[in-house]
Amino acid sequence: MEIVVGGTPLSVKPSRGKKIRIKVDFYGNAVLFLPRGVPLCEGQKFAERCSDWLAAKVRAAEERKRAEADDEDSAVIFGKRKGIVCRNVRSPAIEGEFIVLPATCLPATPARAAALDRLRRDELYAYVAKRLPEYESMTGLKAESFGIRAMRSRWGSCNTLKKTILFSVNLAKKPAEAIDYVILHEVCHLRHPDHGAMFKQMLSRYMPDWKKIKIYNGM
Repeated sequence: MEIVVGGTPLSVKPSRGKKIRIKVDFYGNAVLFLPRGVPLCEGQKFAERCSDWLAAKVRAAEERKRAEADDEDSAVIFGKRKGIVCRNVRSPAIEGEFIVLPATCLPATPARAAALDRLRRDELYAYVAKRLPEYESMTGLKAESFGIRAMRSRWGSCNTLKKTILFSVNLAKKPAEAIDYVILHEVCHLRHPDHGAMFKQMLSRYMPDWKKIKIYNGM
């Protein structure tokens, strides 16, 4: 189900919470969460009252998306835009301020997109492999495994029963502080599956400025 407010489409989803709320993800997709039993007309009114805020959030998301988008000459990794050069190499790599891709990875081709995706996956995996044990030691919690996946609406996810954690490959575009926040966020879910008060208290204990990091990086 979908409604439109001020030209912005919102997907409508049921919620277990008691309050109507709106969420805008990294891609600018807006979702209206409607508690069970609350009529759609009430959700529509709520969204209309929030129309200015909603439009601003969508614009900000679109601006962030454009700022992190790849172009013919550069790409963003770990919060920094680096120039792209193509050489006779077998695998993509980072060399200082440049991303080096195989010579066949021409602009606007599937080969270039695949090479950048591979580079981001490899670099993010290596970073998480280093930082995750540090947060596990800090919190006394332990994940059985982790992986990197393509995710459209999440930065990470945690299966609390299997104790497995997944991270979005898009995290590779974010600066280290944002990646660290998501790592800790998912580690905390090993103890607290929801986003309640105990979960937030645990986040604050190990990363007091997590809210600022989250907001600054549009997460």
